[in-house]
Amino acid sequence: LNNRLLPRFAVRRFSSSSQDKSQSALVEQKRAAIIEGQKLRFQAQQVTRAFRETGGSTQGAATFMALLMRPTSPSLLRLAAGLVTSAGFVAATHWLLHPGDPYCVLSLGFGAFPYVAVVGTSHSLLWYSFITPMVMASLLVYPRVPEWYAASLEPKPRKVGTVGMRYGR
Repeated sequence: LNNRLLPRFAVRRFSSSSQDKSQSALVEQKRAAIIEGQKLRFQAQQVTRAFRETGGSTQGAATFMALLMRPTSPSLLRLAAGLVTSAGFVAATHWLLHPGDPYCVLSLGFGAFPYVAVVGTSHSLLWYSFITPMVMASLLVYPRVPEWYAASLEPKPRKVGTVGMRYGR
């Protein structure tokens, strides 16, 4: 169209309406992001309310877990990756805490965080609570298939020498 044929206010109105549409789309995206952040903070606050009687020590862990819980793809590959990752973290944590964590209670509690970080809310935490203790039992008790893991938990014998034996006395 020739701009000379249209009145000036019509040209301005047409160009400003396209700018208004793009600006309103940006405003809507920002509003959606703010609302999503508020929902996430509200969910984290709801989770941490149950831990108020125990003090602030567990509130941070509960908030961290609530922030990790996000929807992800419900594929079985993601579930398997979450279970393998968490079982590896549990085994490593148990190896680090060996004398102080004989029944894997602390290490199993720690392993829930990597599971939720990988899986999110797409699969139930019951998968973790069923599979990972069985993996740890197979590592520690039942067949002791990975002999290196069980052997690494046992203290190595120390050589004890006598003082006068070096020179044949």
